Amino acid sequence: MADIQLQLYDNNLASPTLVEPDITEYTDLVFSTKLHGGFAWCSFRLAQGVALNYDWAFKRLGYRLVILDLVYDRILWEGRLQGSVFSPDAVIINAYGYYASMLDDVYTTAYNDTPDAVIKSMLTAKCPAISNDHTGIQAMDAKRDSFASEYLLDRSPQELTEYLLSLSDSKKQKWYFAVWEGRKPYLFQRDDSVVTWKVKLEDLQAFELTSGFENLWNAAYAVYRDPQGVLQRTSVITDDISIARYGIQRTYCIPDLGQVSQSEAEAVRDAWIEEHRDVISCNSDIQLGPAVYDASGIEHPSSHVRAGDVIQIIDILPAVGDIDNPSRNGINTYYILETEYSRDHRTNRLTVDTENNSLDSIMSRNLKH
Repeated sequence: MADIQLQLYDNNLASPTLVEPDITEYTDLVFSTKLHGGFAWCSFRLAQGVALNYDWAFKRLGYRLVILDLVYDRILWEGRLQGSVFSPDAVIINAYGYYASMLDDVYTTAYNDTPDAVIKSMLTAKCPAISNDHTGIQAMDAKRDSFASEYLLDRSPQELTEYLLSLSDSKKQKWYFAVWEGRKPYLFQRDDSVVTWKVKLEDLQAFELTSGFENLWNAAYAVYRDPQGVLQRTSVITDDISIARYGIQRTYCIPDLGQVSQSEAEAVRDAWIEEHRDVISCNSDIQLGPAVYDASGIEHPSSHVRAGDVIQIIDILPAVGDIDNPSRNGINTYYILETEYSRDHRTNRLTVDTENNSLDSIMSRNLKH
């Protein structure tokens, strides 16, 4: 396993000490990336005797783990140890990326500002494990007032970030937050216009698509509450091009958004139509083999593929010109939401942005205590 190196630092992020410069006796290494989040979770098994197993399980919680690709001089994963399964024979190490540190505290400061500004303030005040380099945080154009809704205060920075981004803005695009190398935070719009990786069907370990009307919605309205808590509804908007193309109108009711302004509710409604006006395959099973190829055709290990990348299968061509003009179509081009790389099998299982992900389930997940 000489191509991948595991290093362990202590929990002093300001002046770290390298505790384990080259962990070699591991097996069952799996690490993942995800949006929102960036580096998500990591797990591996160590069998180093009772004393060392005990140290890993109980004395090294919070230590910083870095996974390196030695050939490409690239960080594949970074996070902190958060819990392990101990036995005399072995210990199963579980680590999470620093996005998890945004659950360590609660944000209570009132605000009336754009989501990017609020997120910066939360990171500065409540997330010391995340870098104070905010140059990767893009600007959004909609303001959020914490007095307008009970959902916008007294929650962890992670919960608030996901809720703020679920409301979108005038750009009608999905926004994601991630913490990557150096614990640097990023806030960005989904961009599926540039292909990061290319593969052929023969490069895949698994590939299956399901298409249908399940996620097609070409008419929508949103339910929300005014400042007095009275239930309101936006007007219904339709996408006439989509209705004509498929010969059917499917109307979606975006469930109660809470106390938000009419313009905020309309922004959510508009973003919903933008996202669901075309038939896109769902329940996709895509698993990469050992290799992928960058835009220049240069081979890379599939461990380099991460959430936020765009991947294209070049020998599935739904229409002339799709290869040269990529977009997320759920057939041959995908925006990646999650990866799960297995070092033992040299495979990377992808979750792509074609999944059935209704807004009510998003809101329910975001607002959990």
